[in-house]
Amino acid sequence: MKNFTPATALSMRTESTITEKWIQGLIEKDPSILGLGDDLQFLDSERKQPGAGRLDLLLRDEEDEPGEPTNRAYWETKAAKDTVGLVDRLLKHINGLLGTSLELTFNKHYIGISREKQPFNFAVFRPKKKAVTLEIKLPRTEVIDQDLDNSAFDLLSYDKHFGYYRLSLTPADVEQFDDLLQQLLRDAYKRRGG
Repeated sequence: MKNFTPATALSMRTESTITEKWIQGLIEKDPSILGLGDDLQFLDSERKQPGAGRLDLLLRDEEDEPGEPTNRAYWETKAAKDTVGLVDRLLKHINGLLGTSLELTFNKHYIGISREKQPFNFAVFRPKKKAVTLEIKLPRTEVIDQDLDNSAFDLLSYDKHFGYYRLSLTPADVEQFDDLLQQLLRDAYKRRGG
């Protein structure tokens, strides 16, 4: 189980070091601290709105953009060759598990899955420098939450907007490809129409 630190409520009125500008600066540096997903991108602050004053912060969810095609080399540079290799191994495990011949689709913000050259994203991959974020499209349930909490996986926040369970997988997680991971992927595949 992960370490949990409960948030402490602070008042900007009583804490002289905490200002709106300071909080905006934190969000500008790392919009994911809002808990709205890791794909938020900071665009602007204090933007003037015609006839409406100022917009404190302008953020964009990169996942809302259509998948801009890229290639393997883009991801090997953005993340690392080793973690893109983990994605290959994950897809090999998935194809073996499901008896399919799914393929990877390289997009700017994620690596998706295609079936017969058509998008079939019951799961997507986001390689990082040392791990791969695997997002599995399943509705959130207490049973899955409990199973994942009791697992050894590094569980990231659930993406409520797109309905993805998010796991940070290491090479050991990928090699083990345990029963829980297999079941989640099998269920997501079936829900997608597999």
